[in-house]
This record gives sequence, structure tokens and C-alpha cells, in this order.
Amino acid sequence: GSKLRVIDHYDPVSKRMNGAWIITAQDGTSTRKDYSVRVYEKDEFIDMCREVGFRECIAYSTWAGDPWSEDAEEIMFVATK
Repeated sequence: GSKLRVIDHYDPVSKRMNGAWIITAQDGTSTRKDYSVRVYEKDEFIDMCREVGFRECIAYSTWAGDPWSEDAEEIMFVATK
């Protein structure tokens, strides 16, 4: 199948993850898809949820519902209106 190469860089000033997905097909042709995503800190995201009417917003470290920790590689939120 095709191969995917991900290049990304976090800019701490803008708090953005900038990068590209480079998809190379079996025939050697490549397609590049650039992206820029704003990255929010946990408390920053929770504050935004509350500002738009969510009464509760809980952060987890895993899809299994483990409590959030500073060492977690991912963060999941469950917000309730």
C-alpha cells in the first residue's frame, strides 16, 4: 500500500503544531498535505468549555477513563451540558 510520512513541529509562541503529511503511493508519486493545529493546555480547554455552557468537563489520560496526569501522552475530555 501507500506510505505515510508525518513531519511536525510545535511552536510554543503560537501554541500551534505545524506540519505535513506526505503520502507516497506504490507507483512513487507523492502528495503533501500541510496542516496547522492550535494546541490547548488542559485548563485552557476546560475554561473554553465552561464559557460556552458546559457545566462539567473532565480530562482523562486514556480512552479507558484513567485519570489525567501530567505524564500522559494523550488527553481526552468528556464535557456535559
